[in-house]
Amino acid sequence: MPAVADTAVNAHPVRRSLWVRIGTPLVIVAVALAIGSGVFSSTPETPAQRAARIESVVRCPSCVDVSVLQSQETTALAVRHEIQRQVVRGVSTAQIEQTLVDQYGQNILLEPPDSGGFAVIWIVPIVLAVGALIVVGTLFWRRSRLFAATSAAQAKVPADRGAPADTGVPAETGAPTDIGL
Repeated sequence: MPAVADTAVNAHPVRRSLWVRIGTPLVIVAVALAIGSGVFSSTPETPAQRAARIESVVRCPSCVDVSVLQSQETTALAVRHEIQRQVVRGVSTAQIEQTLVDQYGQNILLEPPDSGGFAVIWIVPIVLAVGALIVVGTLFWRRSRLFAATSAAQAKVPADRGAPADTGVPAETGAPTDIGL
């Protein structure tokens, strides 16, 4: 019975090894990205941090592609003070941005509003990558099965491979034969 257990354990060491070699780095990268993104951060955002985050995505009205956080223009300072007042009052980020859009137009925001295409930008490549992994995995799986079948077929070939097969014709003894002469 131990021979069967050993066979079952050693039946697919390559598959387990392959999954471990591929899966371990992917898990490490996922954990590192989660930790680095601040998902597990438990400290709440202060009003000053929230105001700075909003100011970083609002364009200076009198500058070209500069946020109000980076600009020292009088218009940028006025917008910055307005953002800080609204943050202190507890107004939501979306409402603050909408107020600024109403006053200055859609171009006041450095980041364009979400138009619903954001999901497509992320979902399509992920679906394509998963599909490619499935295709490659299926090809490797079929090839390993074909390899196993070929190995099993070669193992069944008799060891005396060089022996002549019985064709019904007598073996040549080296003596000349008389062919009707």
